[in-house]
Amino acid sequence: KTNLVFLKTHKTASSTVQNVIMRFGSTRNLTFALPIRGHIMGWPRLFRKSYVLQEDLAKKNTTYNILCHHMRFHHEHIRELIPDDTVYSTIIRDPVYMFESIFTYMWFDKQFGINSTEPLKTFLEQPFHFAKSGKRDVQRYRNPMLYEFGNMRTESDSDESIEFDIDRIEKIFSVVMIADYFEESLVLVKHTLCWDINDVTFFKINARKNESIRSMTADMAGKIRQWNRADAMLFDHFNKTLWS
Repeated sequence: KTNLVFLKTHKTASSTVQNVIMRFGSTRNLTFALPIRGHIMGWPRLFRKSYVLQEDLAKKNTTYNILCHHMRFHHEHIRELIPDDTVYSTIIRDPVYMFESIFTYMWFDKQFGINSTEPLKTFLEQPFHFAKSGKRDVQRYRNPMLYEFGNMRTESDSDESIEFDIDRIEKIFSVVMIADYFEESLVLVKHTLCWDINDVTFFKINARKNESIRSMTADMAGKIRQWNRADAMLFDHFNKTLWS
């Protein structure tokens, strides 16, 4: 299968997956949907087809084989650019480790004005207070994985509404990789796309050095899952289905 949308998520080993996909597409002369500039498709705004570089297209109805750059998912606009038989895929990660990573990557401590030797621990003591003091909407700092899927979760969302969103994602995405089980997830990709084993060989891209990873207590991990309750439900669901 050669038609593929990969929702590239932040701090989930997605750059390594993107490298695999781009190598697959380039060796087969497939057509990529590329950003107008940089490496993102309008993120953090919801994806629009106008974010795709189209100046080299022969005609307006041209479609793409592969879309795999950073974006916030918007199914209706994506469908206008790809064939009907396109396979949708993405990758998620244990929200505890994902949030710790994005907290550092996005400089949340500086955005919140946290002056502490343990900024993540300080944030988790009063997450609502700090998130509301940030320069962006609270949704940018909470449930960042579900945010990539185009959702705007709030603290008042019920389990039922979150489960509705997860069900919608499951209906669209044939492959939801789990970064914590990366090699096992690549086996799933191989089987779903009918690729060769050589197509899914990989090198780690943009991996953090161990010394940059913050120490984590069980209490902090619990608070992260509580703060990112929707992401925790998302991860738990697809981590379970990976093995089913």
